Amino acid sequence: MTSTVEFTRDYVDFCQQRLANPYPLFDQLREEDPVHWCKTMQCWLVTRYDDVFDNMRDPRLSSSRSGLYMDNLRPANREKAKPLLDHLSKWMLNVDPPDHTRLRRLVNATFSPRMLKSLEPRIEQLVDRLLDNVCRARRVDFVRDFSYRLTATVICQMLGVPSEMQDNFRAGAEILMNFSSAAGPNTRPKCRIGVSILALRSVTAS
Repeated sequence: MTSTVEFTRDYVDFCQQRLANPYPLFDQLREEDPVHWCKTMQCWLVTRYDDVFDNMRDPRLSSSRSGLYMDNLRPANREKAKPLLDHLSKWMLNVDPPDHTRLRRLVNATFSPRMLKSLEPRIEQLVDRLLDNVCRARRVDFVRDFSYRLTATVICQMLGVPSEMQDNFRAGAEILMNFSSAAGPNTRPKCRIGVSILALRSVTAS
């Protein structure tokens, strides 16, 4: 049965990754169709807290997103995308126990309270510099110009990426994140695979 929500502009924009504020749509889904099959993106949209909570603990469900990425690519692009998909399939958020448990232990050991405390002075300096840039700019996208640059730069510093290579790292990481968070028709144009992999390899190999 087709839900009335599918005929709304917000729903269409959401499926195309163009909806800036999805929360009214989520409210409508919760009221009308809380466990909704999205034909466009070929996935279930679950919007009630209790349902999400239960599903995240259901061993019959998997965290793997390989089908979500692969199914929305043209056949000619699937072989080209294979190195990237193999890489994404190993991300902690995309694997199930016991692999997820093993990776989470490693992350928890690295991001200890003591280590995070040691990052405070550098992060504060970076925040001040980015805010200065924001204040000087005539037009600002706060997510792009502050939030994203802050997190990407901190990650670069933690990984030891040289400052002269951080722009390449950020560019490659942005493409990877756009692809990994995409679904439906807009997965295809976001699949600039060669650029992202080469950018990250050029940094991590040095």
